[in-house]
This record gives sequence, C-alpha cells and structure tokens, in this order.
Amino acid sequence: MENIILVPISIDDIEILDLTEYNNLSMESRKLLVLDSEKGLCKGEFFRFYLIKKGNETVGVINMYGHGADMISVAPEIFEKFRNKGLATKSLNMAYEIAKGYGFNKVIAGIREENVASQKLHEKLGFLFIEDFISKNGKKMKRYFKSL
Repeated sequence: MENIILVPISIDDIEILDLTEYNNLSMESRKLLVLDSEKGLCKGEFFRFYLIKKGNETVGVINMYGHGADMISVAPEIFEKFRNKGLATKSLNMAYEIAKGYGFNKVIAGIREENVASQKLHEKLGFLFIEDFISKNGKKMKRYFKSL
C-alpha cells in the first residue's frame, strides 16, 4: 500500500470541498476556511486543514482545531470509496504528530452517536469515552479524550 501524506489545503484545492461535509458552505465561506488554515487561526484558535493524499489522489480531508494552549480536536473525513483501508487511522496518527509539534498534548473528539465506526476507531487509538452530549446544532454526540 502506498504511503499517505497530509498536504495543507490551498485555494487551488477548494473544489475538493464539494466531496466533504463542507459542501453546503458558500464559495466565500470555503475561501475563508482555506485562508484561516493558511493563517493557522480560526476564531482566535489554532486551525489547520489538510488534504489526505495517497499518491496523486486525494482520499480525504482532515482538520485540526485548537481548544486553548494544549488541547486539540482532529477530524478526518475519508471519501467513501477509500474507507475501510486504514487511511483514517494513518491520517489521525500523522495529525497527532503534527499537533505535538505545535505543543498540543491532549486530544478531544466529538463523534456523532450514529457514527459507530468512528467511535470504534477512536477507542482503538486509545481514546476514553467521556460523555454523551448534544451539539450546538442539536445532534446527539459522544465525547472522547486522549493524551498525546
């Protein structure tokens, strides 16, 4: 299997967002998302957005969002035809190494209640279940935590 790499998103990659959960954003909002990633800040917190590449092909995206000085959340989205190949695990581990380089030592994950595959993945990666909660948009979620 080819190795994967994380490549910072650029304005030239904006069309890839059509394949993601960000597809409902306006083009202006997408541009702001990319610019925030390039600046490394969103709403005053650390923010980075990467393409997950396998060879020349983009197989997903991953974003990293800071919560204060030492905690980060990392959210991968692997495109459907590339799922169940270990790419989420590899990309998360790569992102955790990047996060450590920025000084983060804790990771928090909010996972939709119905996304059992992601819950199992996070448990496999050593996350501990913390609590059930309701997101700002009313979705039932599960919160997980891990020290880096």
